[in-house]
Amino acid sequence: MSHQTLNPRMTAKVGAVMALWAILLFSLHWFLLARGAPQFILRAQTAAAVVVAVMLGVELLSRGRLENLWPVTLYTVFMIVYATQSYNVIEAAPYSKGAQLFLLMAVGTLTLVRHPSHIRTIVLMVLLYRFAWYGPIGLMFGGVRFHSTLANPDRFGALMAMGVVAAASVGMAAKEPWLRKLGWTVSLLSAAGLVSSFARGAFLVGGLAVAFLWFRLDGRRVALSVLIVMAAGIVFVAGTIFTGEGRGRSVTTNWFDELTSVTETIEDTDAEDRRLVWRIGWQVFKDHPLLGVGHGSWSVYASEHYSGPIMGERFGRRPDMLWGRAMHNIYLESLAERGLVGFMLFMALLLDFWRRTHAIRRGSSASDTSVLPGLRTRMIATGFEAAMLAFLGAGVLYNVLDETFWGLIIANALFHRAWLRQQRRAPSQGRRHPIRSVHALRTAAARVPRG
Repeated sequence: MSHQTLNPRMTAKVGAVMALWAILLFSLHWFLLARGAPQFILRAQTAAAVVVAVMLGVELLSRGRLENLWPVTLYTVFMIVYATQSYNVIEAAPYSKGAQLFLLMAVGTLTLVRHPSHIRTIVLMVLLYRFAWYGPIGLMFGGVRFHSTLANPDRFGALMAMGVVAAASVGMAAKEPWLRKLGWTVSLLSAAGLVSSFARGAFLVGGLAVAFLWFRLDGRRVALSVLIVMAAGIVFVAGTIFTGEGRGRSVTTNWFDELTSVTETIEDTDAEDRRLVWRIGWQVFKDHPLLGVGHGSWSVYASEHYSGPIMGERFGRRPDMLWGRAMHNIYLESLAERGLVGFMLFMALLLDFWRRTHAIRRGSSASDTSVLPGLRTRMIATGFEAAMLAFLGAGVLYNVLDETFWGLIIANALFHRAWLRQQRRAPSQGRRHPIRSVHALRTAAARVPRG
């Protein structure tokens, strides 16, 4: 019996990892709290993390080693250690806690989750189920009200831009009819959520990601074309239904006017502030190019050390108004707060991600489903690529460096490891090196008796 037909029992250690993934990706504790659950529900994330840590300790004692992802380990350890040296240690503390959590998540997932069916569940959490969860919740309001960051329409729009391509990729990768239909449905739902957010930059990023997905496909472009036509219809209908009222910022009432204004000279306060904080952030980096000023510290540092034209009219009069402001650009923020050292470690994460997806796409056929049950291997790798591209594009305009990013990084590494194991298990299904193949033929010919 092949591994694709197995339905393995969920062990305690795998269940603990799955629970941690569910809490982080779906914010179940905050959702329940918003529905009237008692305050102690917020300890669920800590409880799940402790259980995973205990399971890792048991695994270390029994096997003598743990598996890790070196780019993640290096980056998160840097984040943890450097938090103590940040200009504002109080602001840096949440970054350190987040790094510890994601390091635990990476090591726990790679060490404890091995079966393809369990890996499939985590991959679907990242590429499909998360958007199926947040899309309907945030559709009417352009944001998820119980969520600390997705309540912001811009952040919700960025997430929905990723959902359009990620869910569509699952729809094209799935062999099971129910999963295929769910993928298409969630992709279209994400398109509607993208309109509801009124996030112009996120809409442009979503279009770029769809174009990327189109050119990366080896086949099935007819199916994607049908989806694009349906999505265009949904965008038109949603654009006439949703207005800017209640979106948390100054926007025009009509969504189509809001979208076309992206090509005009932007004079609104939000855009001016964004350009100003980028200029200030770049100055912070130039003054501290090696290590930056520390996590969450660029605005505090600038407000206490800069004055004059660099601060602009608004922050020049009231430097304290800069405290706590978002950079709205993950690249400039990384340079200003973590310098070239932190930025290069971040780039190493991205290079490792693309290296893995490239290897999977290059070493798999379009129809291969041998890695994850019922999912085309190459299409899933393409889905990871398209979702990451949407994330990186959104990162130019929004602060999106959160569990979405870490979910893509860790799930992709887990998927790649499953692919490597399948290649070793069935080498004949992988690509043969031409020189080795010729050598094998000559060796076989030499063994044939003559005469």
